[in-house]
Amino acid sequence: MIANPQRALLSCPDLGFCVSQHLLRRLLTVATVAATFGFMTATPALAAAPANDDFTNAEAHTAAFTDNVNIDDATTETDEPTENCGVVGKTVWYSLTLTTSSAVTIDTYGSGLDTVLGVYQGNDLPYLSLLGCNDDYDFGLSQVTFNAVASRTYWIQAGGSDNGYGPEGGDLQVNVAVVALSADLSVSVSDSADPVGIGDIYEYTITVTNNGPDPAFGLAVPITLSGAARTLLTAAGGCSYSPPVAYCSRSTLASGTSYNFNLGIRADAVGTVTATAVTSTNSVDPTSGNNTDAETTTVGNPLGCTIIGTAGNDTLNGTGSADVICGLGGNDTINGGNGNDTIYGGAGADTVDGGNNDDTLYGGAGDDIMGGGNGADYLYGEAGNDTNYGETLLGSLLYLFDNGNDHIYGGPGNDDLDGQNGNDTITDTDTDDTDTMSGGNGNDTINVQDGAGDDTANGNLGTDTCTTDTGDTTSSC
Repeated sequence: MIANPQRALLSCPDLGFCVSQHLLRRLLTVATVAATFGFMTATPALAAAPANDDFTNAEAHTAAFTDNVNIDDATTETDEPTENCGVVGKTVWYSLTLTTSSAVTIDTYGSGLDTVLGVYQGNDLPYLSLLGCNDDYDFGLSQVTFNAVASRTYWIQAGGSDNGYGPEGGDLQVNVAVVALSADLSVSVSDSADPVGIGDIYEYTITVTNNGPDPAFGLAVPITLSGAARTLLTAAGGCSYSPPVAYCSRSTLASGTSYNFNLGIRADAVGTVTATAVTSTNSVDPTSGNNTDAETTTVGNPLGCTIIGTAGNDTLNGTGSADVICGLGGNDTINGGNGNDTIYGGAGADTVDGGNNDDTLYGGAGDDIMGGGNGADYLYGEAGNDTNYGETLLGSLLYLFDNGNDHIYGGPGNDDLDGQNGNDTITDTDTDDTDTMSGGNGNDTINVQDGAGDDTANGNLGTDTCTTDTGDTTSSC
C-alpha cells in the first residue's frame, strides 16, 4: 500500500528519462541556490588578442611611455617581419612621433618572458625599413636605441621570442625613454669680393656649424637677398630659389662639423646687396643668438658704364659720343654707333657692333658675334665660341674702303676670327680649343700657337705673318 501517492508521481520531461516530481523539485532548488551563490561554472569567454596586435592598430604615442600588456593571445600577421633579430611571434605594435628630435631608448625590462624588439620606418607593413632590433640585450630582455627625427613616425614591434618551441607569451612591458638632442648651431656669411662692379660675378658662402654635443636634424637655412638689382646664377649645397629667398637645407649635421652653402651672384646695378641667413633645426638649440648672420656687398661702377642693360635680353644703342655700354646678362644686341665706344657684352650670346670710330669690344661669357666697324678696333672674344670681325657683322662689304688696323683676341673656346680690311693683329693662344683665323686684306700678323696642331691660319691678301704649331693648317702666310 502506498502511503503517499503524490510522492510516487513521475515527471517525464523531454530529457530522455523520467524522475519523480519530488526529486525534480529538489534538483531545481539546488540549481537555484547554486546560481544565487555563484557555485555554477561559467562558460569560458573566447580568447581576445591585444588591441594593438596588428600594425594598422598600432598604439600611437608622441612622448615617452610605458605599457604593460599580456600577449598570450597575440598573433603575427601576413607580411609582418619576424626574423630580423631572432624569431619573434605574439607581437604588438606602437608608433612614436616626436615634436623634437631626440635620443630614444626602448627596452622590455619588467617583462615576464624572453622578448624581441624591432624599430622600423615606412608607411606600409610589407615595405617597412628596419632601423634597429635586439633579442637578448640582458638575459632575454631587449633594448634598442636610436636618434628620432622630429615629425617622423617610427614603428615599434615587441613580442615573445620563438626558440623553436613556439613564441613565448605572458606579461610584456615596453618602456620608451626620450631625451631631446641638444645642438648649438651657428651661421656665418661671407662674400668672395667686396666691392664689385656692375656685371661682376661673385659668391656668398654660408657656413653652418654644429657646436652642440648631439647631431642636429632637419637643418633649414633660408637666405634672403636684398638691395640693388642682382641675379642668382647658382645655388650649391642643397638649395632652391624663389626670389628673393634661397631655401637651403640639410637632413643631418654631426656634432663638431660644418657645412657650406654657396650662392653665385651677378651684380646688376650700383648700390649694395645684402645676404641674410637664418638657421634652425628640429633638435633643441639652447643658444639662438648665433643663428643669424648677414653680409653686405658694395656694387660700384668701375667700368664707368653709361648705358646699362639688365639680366634679360636687351637691345642697347649708343649715342654719337663715346659710350660705355654694359649688356650684363641675356642675349643682347648692342650697337655702339658713332664715337670711340667701349662695349661689354656680359654673359649670354651677344651680337655686338662697334659702329664708327675706334671701339673696344668685350664679348664676355657666351657664344658672341662681334664686329668692330669702321676704325681701329680692339675685340676681345673672351669665353665662348666667338665669331669676331674686324669691320662689321656683314663682313667687309659694308665697310669696303675702311682700312682700320684692328686687334682681335679670341679667348677660351673655338673662335672664328677675321681681320678683314687693314693691317690687323689676330691672336688666340688659349689651349684646348680649335680656332680659325683669317687676315683678310692688308699686312696681317696672325698667332695661333697654342701648343696643339688643330688650328687654321689664312693670311689672305697682303704680306702676312703666321705663327703656328706643327699640324696647324696654314695658307697665304
